[in-house]
Amino acid sequence: MTATQARERLLNLYPAHAIRSAWTLGNVTKERAVEELAKTQSTADVSNFAFENISLTKQHVYLLEPSPAFSMSALPTVTIDDGPTLQHGERSEARFFYLPDLRFEVVFLDSLDRQYIDFKWPILIDIRRDLLQVKFTTIERDLRTLFHGERVTVSRRSVDEKSILKSIEDQFRASSHRLRALDINKGIKALWAQDYIDSQEARWKKSRSTANEVMDERFFLKRDLPEMYDAVRRAPILKAQFEFMKDREQFVPHFVVEANDGVLRFPLYGNRQESSLNVIAKILELN
Repeated sequence: MTATQARERLLNLYPAHAIRSAWTLGNVTKERAVEELAKTQSTADVSNFAFENISLTKQHVYLLEPSPAFSMSALPTVTIDDGPTLQHGERSEARFFYLPDLRFEVVFLDSLDRQYIDFKWPILIDIRRDLLQVKFTTIERDLRTLFHGERVTVSRRSVDEKSILKSIEDQFRASSHRLRALDINKGIKALWAQDYIDSQEARWKKSRSTANEVMDERFFLKRDLPEMYDAVRRAPILKAQFEFMKDREQFVPHFVVEANDGVLRFPLYGNRQESSLNVIAKILELN
């Protein structure tokens, strides 16, 4: 992977409106803009853009609780690949941004030949005294566009979220901190009770079984099946898809939660820097 290819593939993970806000561009498509910027901008400038705008990407967020709480003046250095690309620290919060190499092994279905495709993978770690957030930008680009429409499938990837999370946990354990998933059932259910959100699909734990409910299009659990909602709100939420019904302009409109495990998934680009941050902050405020 050349440096230009790395910049181009990284920029493609970000929404067009973020790219147009960062650089003065003519009336061109995102594809043309990214192609030109990858050739003309430095790796440092593109990396800074990636750091400053990561909250706008499609991402998976893991909320972890440290035991004991962190000392903000003596945080251990977390290494992913060769260390953080950028970092920013304040008295109450520290942010570490990483761009590790991610390699996909691709199989051509017609010939069974194999080829590798590389990306820089944006990852952000936010650390507060009592909370660690690990945010992975999702790389879900259709790889066929890089192979001129040939039939391909991904056979494996060099690193995944699970392996990176384990590495982070191991590094903090070495400094006598244990990390555990933050249960966010309380925060999610409070948002739901206050009619900020409603769900079209939910899976929850019953006393002796697991239940799953998928609503027909444009129907919602609380609004249209209040008795089912009452059952869900009394149980641990294993996984649910939510849509914001109130103050939509402040939040990413859709998200998926695995409440027991402290996992949030944002499948859409954010319209504003604060969109996904506001979702997380509101859940934590009510949790």
